[in-house]
Amino acid sequence: MIKTTGKQKNYELVEYVNDVNRDHVEVLMELNINGIMDTAYSYGNERLTNERFTGWTGYYTYDPRGSVTGVTGSDGYIWQSYRYNAYGDITFGKPQYNNVYSYNAESFNPNIDAQYLRSRYYSVKTAGFISEDSYLGNITDPLTLNRYNYVKSSPLNYVDPSGNWPGTYYGFQVERKTVLARMQEMGIQAIYPRQSTSRRDPSHKVYPHLLKDVSAAYPDHVWSIDITYIPIQKSWLYLTAIIDWYSRYVLAWEINDTLEIPFVLDACRRALERSQPVIMNNDQGSHFTSPKYTRLFQETGCLISMDHRGRAYDNIFIERFWRSLKYEDIYLKDYQYPREARKGIYQYLEYYNNERLHQSLGYRTPASLYYGSK
Repeated sequence: MIKTTGKQKNYELVEYVNDVNRDHVEVLMELNINGIMDTAYSYGNERLTNERFTGWTGYYTYDPRGSVTGVTGSDGYIWQSYRYNAYGDITFGKPQYNNVYSYNAESFNPNIDAQYLRSRYYSVKTAGFISEDSYLGNITDPLTLNRYNYVKSSPLNYVDPSGNWPGTYYGFQVERKTVLARMQEMGIQAIYPRQSTSRRDPSHKVYPHLLKDVSAAYPDHVWSIDITYIPIQKSWLYLTAIIDWYSRYVLAWEINDTLEIPFVLDACRRALERSQPVIMNNDQGSHFTSPKYTRLFQETGCLISMDHRGRAYDNIFIERFWRSLKYEDIYLKDYQYPREARKGIYQYLEYYNNERLHQSLGYRTPASLYYGSK
């Protein structure tokens, strides 16, 4: 826990006792100027109650998005009720003195008509922040250049509890066991077929795995390549992609209807036209032990690293990319024809590189990190 001081509630000085162990700092208690507790809050997955020193306890109600829609007493009587537009401006009702939490369950300061989002204030009237973001933005992601912008002007899809770009992708957090139970009740099965494209050629040289104690420290430090199956009607397509470990940026990719090596070499040449890695990592499949493949990278002075046999974790970043691609696109769209699949995969890769926010990257896009760090 940690204490902070601020002004709120009729401009009176309030001291806050905060819980810093939650995903985002939340207020546990409010103390008045004499250090006496004025209000205490209890939490489950969300803020549950508002208990005042007078003995009154209020219970929060929420809409599916997570915004507070009202406060009820212990007798179930609705003391307050309100609704919002998409950007959080209240269209019905008004939070009273005994509740400051409203849109997205964040603290609202009526003195300045704005919400406190930990790093800065957000104005629900102007639908933007009242001070600049500390993040300067990136030219490859134009919406980040507006340092007052709130959640890419897309409040139905995003929230920003930190007050810093780019915010947090909005979604419902549900326990894995709950999802499994509901799937079993509804007779739904997971979609994760997996086939191996790796066939080792015993006549080819195998290179050592160089990444046991190595973490990518900058763009183009480590690249990875792999091949995966794309199911279509009565057949398969084969997708190869090269990914930058540091930024998760997909540098190049190719689709083919056979596993012949030329489409792999074409993807490699396209990636090398963009830049050159220090280390190139791949599995021990015959495509990647082929002299035609290894020669391409050795001519640039690149070190070649190969996974241990049966160790997909050695190439974890591209494995995670395959999972994202298949669960977010391939399995959902069920492509029937090659042309349809090529177009859909191209669109997904554009989205993945330039729009999809990655929690592991501090909620940045691969493109913004790859180009912004060079």
